[in-house]
Amino acid sequence: MPLKPTTNSLKKAQMQQAAIETATNSLLSKLKRGMRSDAVTDLVKFVLDESGNMCALLGILEHPEHHQKVQVQKAAWVLHRAFQSDPRGLFAHRQALSHALDATDDTSVMREILKTLASPIWLDLESEERRSDVLQLALDLLHVPTFPIAVHYAAMQIIQTRAKTSRDEAEAAKAIRVLMDGLREQNALFKCAAKHEARIQKRINR
Repeated sequence: MPLKPTTNSLKKAQMQQAAIETATNSLLSKLKRGMRSDAVTDLVKFVLDESGNMCALLGILEHPEHHQKVQVQKAAWVLHRAFQSDPRGLFAHRQALSHALDATDDTSVMREILKTLASPIWLDLESEERRSDVLQLALDLLHVPTFPIAVHYAAMQIIQTRAKTSRDEAEAAKAIRVLMDGLREQNALFKCAAKHEARIQKRINR
């Protein structure tokens, strides 16, 4: 028979949940338009200080329907800056990042999460299923020319780090070509895409 949770373990879980709720309320009160750089720095330090605080930040992103749009957008902004400051603070939260990405239809939030996931540092930490899922998402994004340029840049970075098999690389080359064909001019995004395409074609031709 499975062991029943002890009173101490239940109490600990309740205390952890209460701490996350307190952290969530604290974050929500500060996530707003016109945030000063020192306020962002303070929030980055706050979420990196305790795993529960990072859980609170990710909880906002995983359930955007419960919060104001600007709060969710700023939460994503803080998330990426926290990752830039110390990636280790997010290593235990890879699944939550996927949930947050699935939950959003806001391209500015998507951009910040994709930029976080684009780092090759995740390669040794994520499962094959996670790798495959984020690669497929990146490929799909290149088929939508109306997405912001920053989303396409992040998608191509993800493709470069996650395309491992010959099939992956063939699909990546096709998706990048679709993006290039959909651009009206040979702008900076087109040139970046061309470089990515050339790298992938070189790998395919080996």
